[in-house]
Amino acid sequence: MSLLSLARSSRSGARIVVLCVVAGLLWAVPGSASVAPSPMSAAALNTMWGAYGDQGGHWTGGDSTVSVPLPDGRVAWLYSDTFLGTVNPDHSRPADTPLINNSIVVQQGASLVQTLHGGTATAPKALVDTGLASEMFWVADGMVGGSTLKVLYNRYRKTGDGALDFELLGTALATFALPALTLTGVTALPLTNKIAWGTTILEDSGQLYVYGTEHTAGMKFAHVARASAGLAGAWQFWNGTGWSANETDSRRLLSGVGGFSVDRIGAEYLLVTQDTNTPFAPSVVAHVATSPTGPFGAPRYLFDAPEPAANPGHIIYDARTHPSLAATGKLLLSYNVNSVKSGDNHADARIYRPRFVELPWPLPTPDPSTLPARVTGLTIEGDSDPIRLRWTAVAGATGYRIYQKDLTAEQTHFARQPHAASQPATEVALLRDGHTYEFRIAAVNAAGEGPLSDARSVTIHVVAPATPANLQAVPNGAGEIALSWSPVVGPAQYSVLIRDLTEEQTEFLPVETDSPFGTTATARKLAHHHDYEFVVSATNGGGESPRSPPVQARARYDLPGAPAALTATPNSNGTVRLSWTAPGPSLYYWIYQRDLTAGETAFTKLEYPVTEGSSFTAGALIHEHEYEFKVSAISAGGEGPASATVRAT
Repeated sequence: MSLLSLARSSRSGARIVVLCVVAGLLWAVPGSASVAPSPMSAAALNTMWGAYGDQGGHWTGGDSTVSVPLPDGRVAWLYSDTFLGTVNPDHSRPADTPLINNSIVVQQGASLVQTLHGGTATAPKALVDTGLASEMFWVADGMVGGSTLKVLYNRYRKTGDGALDFELLGTALATFALPALTLTGVTALPLTNKIAWGTTILEDSGQLYVYGTEHTAGMKFAHVARASAGLAGAWQFWNGTGWSANETDSRRLLSGVGGFSVDRIGAEYLLVTQDTNTPFAPSVVAHVATSPTGPFGAPRYLFDAPEPAANPGHIIYDARTHPSLAATGKLLLSYNVNSVKSGDNHADARIYRPRFVELPWPLPTPDPSTLPARVTGLTIEGDSDPIRLRWTAVAGATGYRIYQKDLTAEQTHFARQPHAASQPATEVALLRDGHTYEFRIAAVNAAGEGPLSDARSVTIHVVAPATPANLQAVPNGAGEIALSWSPVVGPAQYSVLIRDLTEEQTEFLPVETDSPFGTTATARKLAHHHDYEFVVSATNGGGESPRSPPVQARARYDLPGAPAALTATPNSNGTVRLSWTAPGPSLYYWIYQRDLTAGETAFTKLEYPVTEGSSFTAGALIHEHEYEFKVSAISAGGEGPASATVRAT
């Protein structure tokens, strides 16, 4: 270990900062000044994460995307679900890619240098592991205290096989020794399972504020507590007027949060989140308050993420800021992207990665005189699902924004619907029975959005949909069964269920639909010659329909065709590189070879199949012997015909 002394000046006068070089990393001795990471642009961060993920051998994608600056200038990036392993040249992931529940990626300078996880390289596990296959830790937020990184994790239990089948169990504090980031302990905190605490942590004016998210009745609400002793001491909870030692006294700050951040900027407190008041909305918004306990004002719309509109089935979530990396006058934030379509994250590794955006803050304010006039004449037609809104056209308007508020669900702010209306009328669907809604409209032109109209309200009366009819199940010969059915009357979401009759399953399990509102789905990765049974139901704001009459189908895998365009290229090290064109997706391959120089007439099948890609390097060959090769493809249905033969010496 060598010592490096640096003299720096500050507003309090000159001081000496002693730094140690430990394992090649610059580390600040406790009590000395911290080294701030250098600012990075959103473009540079997107490039950095894309290159690191494509390189493979470590993190290749994940969600949460929480950044914690470390005292030595590094940044610890905290992730929840994390893909490891490799990425193919076409950006796809191998089918056996490991997925763990949490990790840390370390940034040094402008580079990502390390992925931390549990287990081993060949059998990785979550960095912070519950020890139970049915339970996991997902990261909340973290902070540095002295020579320790402290991270809050929410503990969840799986309740089914669906993507949303899990329940919150509580919150735990994990500690990591610095600079090595070695996990030193995990302690369950004396908190209930009603609020996922630690969504974001704010250190301000000697206080440590911990925000949390309450999930209830389709809405998400923000809460705040303050903690002592660096998160490990007593907590107090904001009850609307003061602080209480009883968590049950905690009161909601605002609705419509997801993963979110709270930062102090000057005299203001800025809460940035995806707007979840509207399900699957692409909007990222900011709420401003003059106190860490609020009240937080109406949303200021920062941007709409482009992924959901460009790729049906893609969703965004977890919008968080990264102030330690932001340039002066810029708001630097990230959001996560995922897909509800099965297989998308394996087909394209680039989907399941953070996107970084930077904006000026404060936001520019348009000249009010250039904005369209206030909308008038708003009326509501009907009280079922859907309803129709009409209003008086505004001169010069290029479109209209619709704002909605669910009073029954205690929504605290009007939320903007993702799509604008081009005419002074629109239909609003997926409303809930017995709920009272308010609506307001704003006209839009090239300069921006005009003032909101007066509010109009309606109480919705809607009954559950009828049973979906005409369910059909058609095998495709690739271990998949395509499902389709007739739509019900009115807006609805559909749920498809499956059970394996050959395995004598009695319980149905969910099948991912191609779209929650579509009338098709595909059951994938089924067992060869197994009989399956399917049912479908529809759900709207009035409830769920009865299940459809069941239909049955037998899954099968047809034999694959012969690999085409087989080539054999000798290498200088005595090996031969084989490559071919795959006759279909998701296949394995047998390699056959014979030594012609040695007079072999029969082909020998190599001991192990090729399980990834469409190439192989044959080794253990004899110098200047001529070999002949052929390749066959394997599916769950069996081995297909062999390719044409090729020779190499």
